[in-house]
Amino acid sequence: MNEHRFQKIEDAHAYAFAGKATLTLKSRKTEKHFTYRVNVCKDKPTMFFVSVLGGEDQKYNYIGVVFDKKTFRTTKKSAVPADALCVRAFTYFLNLKTLPYDLQVQHENTCGRCGRQLTHPESIDLGIGPECKKMMPAPKPEVVEEEMHAVTGWDA
Repeated sequence: MNEHRFQKIEDAHAYAFAGKATLTLKSRKTEKHFTYRVNVCKDKPTMFFVSVLGGEDQKYNYIGVVFDKKTFRTTKKSAVPADALCVRAFTYFLNLKTLPYDLQVQHENTCGRCGRQLTHPESIDLGIGPECKKMMPAPKPEVVEEEMHAVTGWDA
């Protein structure tokens, strides 16, 4: 894993749900980190399978499914319990509206959609290559924190 970090949560989420992403979440407070693989379901493009790297064998272990890029659920086939720290960390990441200073989101300099090596600085910043970027939907406008609090009652 390189040290490339996303600067905006929108870019991190776009990368995570591009179709074939590997990302690491690292806490600056605790120094704990988890590396996830997020793959789109071939039959259902709004469903993503999430695995976490870990265990004694250091393999990717399935932890759950994300629906519509916003709802995460563990399943009967999940390799870890729903209250495991790696599951809570991914759920936290999924629900973020802004990227807090205490969280680093990194990628491996590979395109989150096709998995090819990224070489152009702009592509590296986004985690998506130029050809794949053309095929992805345009990002939604940012939500202002005050509006988010008024609507949801939740502070980012």
